[in-house]
Amino acid sequence: MKELFKKYLQTYIQLLTKGSTEFFIAIVDIEKNLGETFLGQCSEKQEYKTAWFDRKDYAEAVVLRNDRSVSKLVLLSDESVKMIDSLKDFVEYPALPEDKEILWECLTAAFGVPLEEENKKIVETVLDNQRITVEELLEYLHVCLNKTGFDTEKIKKNLYRLDIWTTKKDNPPKQYLRKMIRHSDPFVIENKLIKGITDGLTTVTSEETTDILNALSVNNFQKIYQNIRYERVEGAFKSAKQKPAGASF
Repeated sequence: MKELFKKYLQTYIQLLTKGSTEFFIAIVDIEKNLGETFLGQCSEKQEYKTAWFDRKDYAEAVVLRNDRSVSKLVLLSDESVKMIDSLKDFVEYPALPEDKEILWECLTAAFGVPLEEENKKIVETVLDNQRITVEELLEYLHVCLNKTGFDTEKIKKNLYRLDIWTTKKDNPPKQYLRKMIRHSDPFVIENKLIKGITDGLTTVTSEETTDILNALSVNNFQKIYQNIRYERVEGAFKSAKQKPAGASF
């Protein structure tokens, strides 16, 4: 994981600062352990300085910012640096870039293989609809590799690691994926899944129903996502159709 993150972040910094003779940037939403490990791996020969920013201890960041011999500085942090007056001129970037083309390049550098278009679609939809960290993304993709690259079936099968229903649907469209993610919300599951099972709107067995109830009792939603495909419970989340006017109740 640490080596993956190192390659990912090095590429990200290169893409953000390409052609710049001077830059002061901050990359935020980085887990502290990963950030500090990256700093420990940085070579003294690299062209830019790096430092960790912490709201309680940011002296090193300010010293480097005020050092006239330092013209290229990258701050890493798990929070925004903008609340510090002396660091307000830093340009902030999220650890997971909003520009997906940059993200694909960073991931290709980290894993040594590119994501194919169908896999990109799934990952992009997840990132646009589910809040995850760069560490979670790297860990998820790492277990989706096979000997030749990323395995699409694993990409779909391992969605439970991101707290999303798994699926076996061939080439699921973005609309379907967004619906899966929306219905992965614990509040939605608690309010609709058991009623849907009771009303016969799913294909889960009585044994699986017991497993689901046990998992819900301890808030272990990930176990449910892992063991039950979305297609088998999809009916539980469909809105009840309105009865036509004049229909008897």
